[in-house]
Amino acid sequence: MKSLVLGAIVATAFGCAAHADPLSGLYGNTATSTGPNGKTTVYFFNPDGTFENHFSNGQVIKGTFTWKDAQTACFTVTDPPPVKGESSTNCRAFTVAHHVGDTWTETDSDGVPYKNAIKAGR
Repeated sequence: MKSLVLGAIVATAFGCAAHADPLSGLYGNTATSTGPNGKTTVYFFNPDGTFENHFSNGQVIKGTFTWKDAQTACFTVTDPPPVKGESSTNCRAFTVAHHVGDTWTETDSDGVPYKNAIKAGR
């Protein structure tokens, strides 16, 4: 699912330190990822293990995340349900922690660069 892949792109940018919650800098805040086409996806992560991705076309996906280990989070899309044959879960390793005010560029597995940012509040 393309939306799951895009969600994972931003998710990979939010890293962890040993024994710390890697997403703590995101709770109550807004993460964004803007592609070269200028379209921005907005991400919300919650301390209860839920997330929402809001795409520029108005689509919203929701789901949950759990920690496989100290550096690997697994994201499961629950709403809307994935298309038959597509996986609802994607696990990603986290290597860098980001917080409010951070901006950075990250390249996806296809070599496409995305500009990411975290701003305070929702």
